[in-house]
Amino acid sequence: MKGMVLLLALVLCSSTTFGQASSTNFTLVTGTFVSTGGVAVSTTGTTLTASIPTTISGTSSSPTYTVASGVIGVAYTTSALTAAYAGGAVQTVTPSDQVLKVGYAGELGTAIGVFYYRQGGDVSYSFAPMLPGVGDTLQYTCQASLLGIRGLEYYFQVFRGTSMYTVGSPTAPYAFQVSLSNAECQSSPMPTRSYRMVGLPINPSAGNEVGDVFEDDLGAYNREIWRLGRFNAAAGGYREFPNIPTVAPGRAYWLITRDAETFGSAGTTVRPNRTYAGNAYLAIPLDEGWNQVANPFPFAVAWSEMAFDDNGTVVTDPTGVVENALYSYDGSAYNTVTQISPWSGVFLRTEKAGVALLVRYHRAGAAKPAAVEQAAMVGASDIWQLELQMEAGGKKDIGNFAGVHSDASEGADYCDLSEPPAAPEGVMLAFKLPDGSERLRRVDYRPEFNDGASWDVVFSEDLNRLVRVRGVNSIPDDMQAWLILEPGEMIRLAEGQEIKLPDDVKSARLVVGKESYVNGEIDQALPKSFALNQNYPNPFNPSTTVRFALPQASPVALKVYNLLGQRVATVVDREMEAGHHTVTWEGCDDNGNRVASGIYFYRLEAGSFKQTKKMLMLK
Repeated sequence: MKGMVLLLALVLCSSTTFGQASSTNFTLVTGTFVSTGGVAVSTTGTTLTASIPTTISGTSSSPTYTVASGVIGVAYTTSALTAAYAGGAVQTVTPSDQVLKVGYAGELGTAIGVFYYRQGGDVSYSFAPMLPGVGDTLQYTCQASLLGIRGLEYYFQVFRGTSMYTVGSPTAPYAFQVSLSNAECQSSPMPTRSYRMVGLPINPSAGNEVGDVFEDDLGAYNREIWRLGRFNAAAGGYREFPNIPTVAPGRAYWLITRDAETFGSAGTTVRPNRTYAGNAYLAIPLDEGWNQVANPFPFAVAWSEMAFDDNGTVVTDPTGVVENALYSYDGSAYNTVTQISPWSGVFLRTEKAGVALLVRYHRAGAAKPAAVEQAAMVGASDIWQLELQMEAGGKKDIGNFAGVHSDASEGADYCDLSEPPAAPEGVMLAFKLPDGSERLRRVDYRPEFNDGASWDVVFSEDLNRLVRVRGVNSIPDDMQAWLILEPGEMIRLAEGQEIKLPDDVKSARLVVGKESYVNGEIDQALPKSFALNQNYPNPFNPSTTVRFALPQASPVALKVYNLLGQRVATVVDREMEAGHHTVTWEGCDDNGNRVASGIYFYRLEAGSFKQTKKMLMLK
């Protein structure tokens, strides 16, 4: 509080701050807030009780003796109440009590003042009465509890006699930027051993180098304790500390910590720096392609309220500027989100260079439940969609949609959303567009078709991958859905089905259509000759997988023998359809006993085809 009183005294008393405004109609001499006020003298003898607490930067006059001056702007007239705020439009303060003063002049009677205030990002104001001060002033003590990381916006109203004067306004309020210590500005604890996208919703004052912000809280950089990285659009990949840019509001980073650590920085409240259509925004420059963007404010912001500076032109429709989707990461999978939480980041894809994201300075309401991953795209015009999810090692890739949309085309369009860069240690399932584009898609909608369509699917090379299928029940009743794995294993899909991918499968084809269309796709995928592939893994323990191809339906026998030529196990002995087949030997003999380490032979007999290969069991 002492600091604020001293500041006001300097503003009110310094001789370099005051001056004199005059014209042929009047002379206004500035003064301090005392019991008699300052003195304004006009050539017609009209006297005003008033003072100007700011530097004279300009004057204007009229028959009603109006003077505009100072960086804030103060108006004085002969007929109505006038008031002036003894402070700056934006002030930087610590979280301590602040005494605010307003001087007034004109009218008669007791003056009544109201202090209106709101924390940064709020729409509505709270209010409280002001108290009489020394001379013709009103004052209000703003409590330290109101001054946190969000800062405070405020304005005044002064009533006297029949007049009311507003100092500041609801749409152009004064503001407190709050200066916080590192201890006062800390994130929530990080989840242990789990990556998140994070950002800093404060202007760092102790230095914005990455080490300045993170090492004072997390310790010297040590990959065993914490790791930090960021996507680099130019390189198309990740860069790790220290080879990443400085910290600024709006920049996001990948962070993982061994323990439940927090991070933060000494700094000041982030204020908006752009105005468009009466709303305040903070501009974040974007690279062409993928960007890791953080929430620059300490409150949730909504995607629907953001705008975009497209090479100097501000637009609110993202079409053709950025893809209409944000991707957050929950430690296991990407999720499409409708808002960004404070201290958090997302991936966003920009379609062109020269674009800036304008984040609205407005606290969002509660987020809508993400019951449907693709809720932003799927509307009444959509006919159906099928989702493929993949999981491996506790990591997931969900929200991969193929389907039909009334606005879609065969090639790339706004309905097709790109696959975000794989998260550190994450997994990936994505679609390749039929136009040959190298960009992988998370969502690929097609125009409505009569017979069928196919989608090329690619998978990251992980072990123990499981694919889950959703939405099969939404496809037309006269159509089927199949997944044809490379090199050709065919699986008819059912709602809720789970498919264990062979470890060497890197791609597949999703086929949806009528029976005749599906049969044509299957015929193309059928093998042209018998074949027995090498088992995998090899060496193995305790189980291994064998793949073989049948160009036609055949009786099949797949048996395992030891070095002495003795049969150890019969893996398959039945009639099988044409196609590519995969079977697993669990490393047991026909009696269910585990076999010993060593070399074994597996032999396939299918019709007249016979072939034997060697494998090694290691314990």
